[in-house]
Amino acid sequence: MFSPREFQPANRAPVVFLSGAASDPADWTWLAEYIGGTFRIAVPDVRLDNRAVPAEWVSAAEEAVRREAVDSGGQVNIVAHGPGAIPALRFASRNPGSVRSLVLIEAVVSGEHRDISGFRAMADAFQSFSAEGDAAAASGWYTDYWHGKGTWSRSSAALRQTMSFRTGATRRDIEAVLSIRLRDEDLASVVCPVLLINGEQTTLDAQEVSARLSREVPFAQAMEIPDAGHLPQITAPHVTHPLIREFLVRIAHH
Repeated sequence: MFSPREFQPANRAPVVFLSGAASDPADWTWLAEYIGGTFRIAVPDVRLDNRAVPAEWVSAAEEAVRREAVDSGGQVNIVAHGPGAIPALRFASRNPGSVRSLVLIEAVVSGEHRDISGFRAMADAFQSFSAEGDAAAASGWYTDYWHGKGTWSRSSAALRQTMSFRTGATRRDIEAVLSIRLRDEDLASVVCPVLLINGEQTTLDAQEVSARLSREVPFAQAMEIPDAGHLPQITAPHVTHPLIREFLVRIAHH
């Protein structure tokens, strides 16, 4: 994996990448390399051990962003995927002068009301199988929720083993989404430009979250990637990567 500071263009706010606790920072490699000639890149590894609670993970992610803002002299851009939107939005809400822009890919966050019902149903099944010690079944529910029914059974044995091994971190992602709720006033305090990206074939919950963020975040715009699902930055890089780079460059010039 590349070093987080391998690319060092000067005079622009760096780009900090955030994912959920169960994601590998190496998943950002293609996108980071694509924009790395234009922006300094930081990919903090905030994966904690399985004993960490969701609030600790979110705090660790926010602290990583804060350090990058200090090191850069004031501002950062944040590109986040999935649950990574939680620390991204919280930091932008609490530190409006420190965030130049946000790119939220397939954001999954909860609000004050009982929203994202499909996610909650998946979470119940995941927790039930986890409590029984069936990591494979729990991971299967999570995978099929995001990528479509039957995805787990079609996956390779090696991938299923990796996903089962990450069950503890996946549980932390799920609990973070459900326990750390972003209120309407939190979202209204995010005053930087925000690009929301969803795959055309994503879940109804992800579409619902994007619609809510479009309404509540003052300067948000939503884009949909054709023929893509939950990981458009990986499955449709030819569309997603130029879209993100163009947005970041436009913000940098303003």
